[in-house]
Amino acid sequence: MSGLCRLRYKAAGFRCKSYRCLVTIALLTALLCAWPGSKAAATEETAARPGVWTTGFSNGFSLGIDAVPGGVAMVDIGPERLPEPTVTWNDKKVLVQKNAGRWQALVGIPLTTKPGQYELSVFSTVERQTTFRVKNRRYPAQELFISDTSKVTPPAAALQRINTERQRMSAARQSWRTDFDAAMFRIPLQGRQSSQFGLRRIYNGKPGNRHTGLDLAAAEGTPIVAPAAGRVIEVGDFYFNGLSVFVDHGQGLITLYSHLSDTDVSIGDQLKAGETVGLVGSSGRVTGPHLHWSVGLNGVWVNPELFLPRDP
Repeated sequence: MSGLCRLRYKAAGFRCKSYRCLVTIALLTALLCAWPGSKAAATEETAARPGVWTTGFSNGFSLGIDAVPGGVAMVDIGPERLPEPTVTWNDKKVLVQKNAGRWQALVGIPLTTKPGQYELSVFSTVERQTTFRVKNRRYPAQELFISDTSKVTPPAAALQRINTERQRMSAARQSWRTDFDAAMFRIPLQGRQSSQFGLRRIYNGKPGNRHTGLDLAAAEGTPIVAPAAGRVIEVGDFYFNGLSVFVDHGQGLITLYSHLSDTDVSIGDQLKAGETVGLVGSSGRVTGPHLHWSVGLNGVWVNPELFLPRDP
């Protein structure tokens, strides 16, 4: 019997030891323990709250939760017995999965987010708000020298192309479909990590944008594979990113592969985990052959390393 139930039992003032009296006490105790707000009534709810993912991405082998700018927040939404919720943040849909009897949301946090508490909008049986907290994270700077100076200060003739390409890439990053193809991620390329996510880039002494991916250096022509099943939603030769492929894994989980030397995939192709996306190259703005790999959630780029298997 919980402490709250014992208090209610004592408050009732029962001292009778007869069979009828004991039955009455038992019935009253059961009713009191089931009363809304009772600790005993919440026991089942509390026991259902897991510490790690047991379906989809798992903290144990695949997803490292890190609620910082450029990271991912994992937010408990409610019990699985409720209808599947729709979750939004900043008017964008958020990936929702089941986890050991609970609904949980994976929220991609933009690199520009300030530390503090934020609200998600949740709609299941009713519309409500729930909160999560973002911690601080500072990323270092990285200075790079680009021999092709037109990729640092583009000529006026290239500006219209750059603007059009940004719109295409933004549309691909915002892609959403209900189906979810990914169960876990593998690394798309076994190569040396030449540049981390989130770095403040400085090109030829000129400040640039944050680095929104993970750079993996490898020899030209090295195959790059899909880390999980997904659908190709964009293929193009972009001014800064070079030959690139976008893959939609469902529910706003997007991956991008840039600076390729070649690719055989086309928009609409359905890829399986491990299938070749393209070959390592040095197209676009680069210092040498490598893969730039980005991972997006709810329309923002987040740290790809969070999705990779942890070392044993």
